[in-house]
Amino acid sequence: MKKILIGSLHFITILLWLLLLPDRILAQEAFAKHYNATYITMDEGLPANFIEDIFQDSQGFVWLSLSGGGLSRYDGYEFIHFNSNTFHRKLKSNFVRCVREDRFHRLWVSSEGGVDLIDLRTLQTLRPDKLKGLPATLMNHPVSHIEADAEGCIWTHDGNRLHRIAFNAAGNIESIHSLNHAGIQKNNLIFKDIEQKGTVWISLNGQICNVSLQGGDRLQAVPVSRSLNFAPDITISDFILKEHEIWIASSQGLYRYDRNNDVVKHYEYVTGDPNSLSQNFLTALAVTENKQLIVATLCGLNIYNPLKDNFEQIRNDLPGSKTPLLNSNFVNCITTEGRHIWIGTESGGINLLTPKRLALQNFRHDKENPGSLSRNPVNAIYEDEAGTLWVGTVEGGLNRQAKGSHSFQHYTYENGSLSHNSVSAITADAE
Repeated sequence: MKKILIGSLHFITILLWLLLLPDRILAQEAFAKHYNATYITMDEGLPANFIEDIFQDSQGFVWLSLSGGGLSRYDGYEFIHFNSNTFHRKLKSNFVRCVREDRFHRLWVSSEGGVDLIDLRTLQTLRPDKLKGLPATLMNHPVSHIEADAEGCIWTHDGNRLHRIAFNAAGNIESIHSLNHAGIQKNNLIFKDIEQKGTVWISLNGQICNVSLQGGDRLQAVPVSRSLNFAPDITISDFILKEHEIWIASSQGLYRYDRNNDVVKHYEYVTGDPNSLSQNFLTALAVTENKQLIVATLCGLNIYNPLKDNFEQIRNDLPGSKTPLLNSNFVNCITTEGRHIWIGTESGGINLLTPKRLALQNFRHDKENPGSLSRNPVNAIYEDEAGTLWVGTVEGGLNRQAKGSHSFQHYTYENGSLSHNSVSAITADAE
């Protein structure tokens, strides 16, 4: 039930009452019902429907890393493609894993062929020798991930080495520091500057470590906590910071790390439970503008509900779902842009979720319609448990609108219902 006092309005606009709730509460009311989906696939010009990564650059363009299709820049209307055959935009491989932008508007592209550089001002690929101090050998090994940290450094890896590349004011290489570790030798290695301090979190043989530059001359990996020591064969697919807690996506479910109390909670798929994770093999994490956590899997999306500490599953094969948001359950990546959610899939290209526009209905006094709202300003609004709407006005008495009705019943001093025609507050007692 809701009670709201409103003064000096000559007419009233009644919204869906959910609008009056905080965003976090609204988020828990069937996430899927609040979004429309648009699909961007090969039918719209994508070279392939297998999306590995989505990245938005500093100019607002969206870059799509494609498995077998190279790299595509999307401006909302059309694409510019980069692959192993495009003239002046030639890449080492068509199997692109991800891209990141440095502070000099250069796009670092990781693929099975190594690393490519694209000048975002000219959209031309750059030769490694154009970036002074960058060894060509560093660019020619297969790379699954690249990250840009809060200090402007680029992190990459090859074989069993993790590299931190720092730049001078001119954009040339200032230093390259490397960390050798057997745990780095993985095909799907993820590292992120999760704390925005110029360091990265990474999983090394199941132990979550923070890698930083120590003494100005060497990289050192320090375990974050004994609580974050997992099985050596576990694959970490993403880290994300949400309201002072760090969420970790893995091949064995979702971990929630409370840094203040050094406590880890584990969420898993539970057979027959529609409010558990839809699968234990997680692929990506994202947080929306209104602080919703989205968990991607190869079996759809999961929206975390903090009030109930469980999940809303979103899949294209849920029983009774007439208009599913997803055209593919195989979700590889997610990124958010304002209130828009970009979802990259293995077989359905991009699924772009956009908030639905809210419907408004106006109720005001109409002297030609006896069933309209009574005249004069509205002082109070109340909705009871049955969904009946009660509206109090200044010198116009009390208005009652039954749920589903579009007309009002009036209670006034004249018909013996009220002691005065100005109603300033409405509530219900226990009966």
